[in-house]
Amino acid sequence: MRRDYEWFKAHGAEIVLIGQGDPEQTRAFCQERDAPFPCLADPERKAYAAYGLGAGTLPQVLGPRVWWRGFHAWRKGYSAGKPIGDVRQMPGVFIIDRAGIIRFIYRYRDIADNPSNELLLERLRTI
Repeated sequence: MRRDYEWFKAHGAEIVLIGQGDPEQTRAFCQERDAPFPCLADPERKAYAAYGLGAGTLPQVLGPRVWWRGFHAWRKGYSAGKPIGDVRQMPGVFIIDRAGIIRFIYRYRDIADNPSNELLLERLRTI
């Protein structure tokens, strides 16, 4: 999302990352990744629970697809870093309009899953 942040902004969207770490861990995470968007700390994972994001199953956290995608990311120079919080916590992406209505939900199939920016940008165009 960082790569297309300006495009998201130009279309009236704001990206907000909510992480499991405490405020200092979240700040460090976003600084290391040069995130241009706000990063919020949720160490008790209340936002995750409120949006229906629970703990992943063993295959969702350590399955072959996760290892395969991790291997390819490692080959490109990416690394996961030290886990913070509950490694079983499943992520999600939500598009919420200005009235607070959820217009799009993307619940990850596993922890290596990510919606493409193209998919998100396409969904934004329809709102």
